[in-house]
Amino acid sequence: MRIEDVIELFYSINHKFTAIEKKSMHFTSGISLTVHEVHTIDLIGRNNNINITKLAKLQGITKGAVSQMVTKLCEKQLVIKKLSPETENEVVLHLSPLGQLHFKEHDNHHKEEYTLLSTYMEQLSPKDTEILIKMLKAFDNFLDNKL
Repeated sequence: MRIEDVIELFYSINHKFTAIEKKSMHFTSGISLTVHEVHTIDLIGRNNNINITKLAKLQGITKGAVSQMVTKLCEKQLVIKKLSPETENEVVLHLSPLGQLHFKEHDNHHKEEYTLLSTYMEQLSPKDTEILIKMLKAFDNFLDNKL
């Protein structure tokens, strides 16, 4: 395989991830959410009492963008805003019971994906796994340099 073929394959994978991020995810509750909404729920679920500033930092986006996302999730009754018990001028975020349901469902979805990917990875020799990791790290560094 030529280096050009490898690069084209990486770009193809990147385009597929981008397309997946644009699709809505459908949950058993009947609510459809964007990938960004789901990942926001995931971060809030993993970081109870998180504030907008910390959430924005974790997502690598502006506080304004996070605030808009949180407002949408509050309207869908997935996230609850509360005053911080530590300071009166800070709002912290929690998942509602419905938000917890989506958080758990998303977590199960990831576990299924990891199981499937692990099945493929187990078929590789240790040397092939090492080469794959080297290539992925190189591609990750390549993308870091483009940011």
